[in-house]
Amino acid sequence: MGKKITQFIIVALVCGLAYFLLSNHIIFYTGGEEKKVTLLKKSTLTLNDTFVSLETGEYGSFETILKNGTLREDGLGAILVEWELLTDEELAKTEQKIDAGE
Repeated sequence: MGKKITQFIIVALVCGLAYFLLSNHIIFYTGGEEKKVTLLKKSTLTLNDTFVSLETGEYGSFETILKNGTLREDGLGAILVEWELLTDEELAKTEQKIDAGE
């Protein structure tokens, strides 16, 4: 009986972890003096973009990162502003540029 309970607990933990990874973007930034990590709820359950680094060297610029429609719709722009990586004006200008297809 104890083995079955242990197995059930392990399966429940694995399922819980899988659901957590399917439902959250884990956003991290290690540039500058501070290391920052936050969770961003996904609009749909998927493994796409589960771990997202905001290091611009990897993508080229924040504009390139924001071109990812899923991240943008889920609220990545607000995190960039909150972490003072972009201002509200820069975010609005970048989003306009992306919407215009430039």
